[in-house]
Amino acid sequence: MSRSCRDQRGAAALEMGLMLGLLCLVMLLLAPLPYAMLAKIKLERAAGQAARFATQTPDRARPGLPAGQRRPNATEVALEAVGSYRGPGTPTAVSVVTADATCPRNKAATVTMQTSVDLGPFAGFYQLVGITPTSSMTLSASATNCQE
Repeated sequence: MSRSCRDQRGAAALEMGLMLGLLCLVMLLLAPLPYAMLAKIKLERAAGQAARFATQTPDRARPGLPAGQRRPNATEVALEAVGSYRGPGTPTAVSVVTADATCPRNKAATVTMQTSVDLGPFAGFYQLVGITPTSSMTLSASATNCQE
């Protein structure tokens, strides 16, 4: 066996080990981002569900309310929004706006929610790269629904 063949025997294994280690490091650094994206999707769904709840008009008067008041108030909509959110953390800000000129008779509701997601042990890397200035990422979602 020639000397050049003997020198190349372990090169492929060494290269694979280096590349596999680098690939694992990149995957570990990127792991919190899909987690944050999933939290954003759950936040958007909760905002949409709360907006639908805000514009509902039941067939009969709701118990404990005067006969003319059928729609939920802002506090009830905020409680519905927080209750329907199934993601990490707790929504820190929920705002409800009930007037919208684009809907007939201004019977619309816009629900805006905000929450913060912890990025885990690699948050310092995200701060270093400039993705986020803190160890958590703030997410927000807004949904508008018109009463039919």
